[in-house]
Amino acid sequence: KEIRYQGQLVLLFHYGDPPIVNRLRWMPYVELALVAVFIISGYVGFRNLKRSEQRHIWVGMAKETAHQLGTPLSSLMGWVELLRNRVQEGEDNPANVKEVALRMEADLKRLEKVANRFGQIGSMPELKPADLNTVLAESVDYFKQRLPRQGNGAVIRENLLPLPTVEVNAELFGWVIENLIKNALEAIDPKLGVIEVSSGVEPYGREVWVRVADNGRG
Repeated sequence: KEIRYQGQLVLLFHYGDPPIVNRLRWMPYVELALVAVFIISGYVGFRNLKRSEQRHIWVGMAKETAHQLGTPLSSLMGWVELLRNRVQEGEDNPANVKEVALRMEADLKRLEKVANRFGQIGSMPELKPADLNTVLAESVDYFKQRLPRQGNGAVIRENLLPLPTVEVNAELFGWVIENLIKNALEAIDPKLGVIEVSSGVEPYGREVWVRVADNGRG
C-alpha cells in the first residue's frame, strides 16, 4: 500500500511475503526429492552390482563343479576302458583286476567327497575334531599324482610338524588347500617348480598355522 503526501510517495507498505520467499518455501521439498533420487539410484546400482556378483559366483561355482567332477570321471572312464580291453584280450589276472577295482574305488570316494563339499554350500559348516596334517597329506597326495613331468618336474614338499587336534570341517578345509595348491601349480615353472606345504603350532601353543608357498610368479 502506498502512502502519498501532496502527490509524492512517502511510505510503501508490503502485505504478505515477497515472491522469493514463496519460492524458497519449495526448497525443502526439492532437496528431499533430490535426496530421494540419489538414494533410489544408489539402491538400484547396488542391487544390480550385487546381482552381477552373484552371477559371477554361480558361473565360477559351475566351472569349479565341472573341474572337480571331471577328474575322477575321466579316470573312471579310463579304468572301465582298461577293463574292457583286458576282457576282450582274454586276460584273467585277479591281481590286475583287483588293482583296477581299488583305483576305481578311490575315484568313487573322490566323487562322494566332491558331492559332499558342494552339498555344504550355503549352510553353516559343521566343525569336528580332526588332524590337520591328515587333511594336508591327503590333498598333497592327490596332486602329487598329477604333477607336470617336464624336465626335472615340479615338486611338492611336505613339512608337517606334530599338531594338536582342532575343530575344523575337514572336507571344506581340504578344498581350500587343494585350491591353494592348484593356484600354485598354475604359477610355478613345470620344470623347476617347487611347492611347500607346511604346518606348525604358534609359540604360545593356542593356535596352529598352515602355509602353502611356491617359487612361482607373483
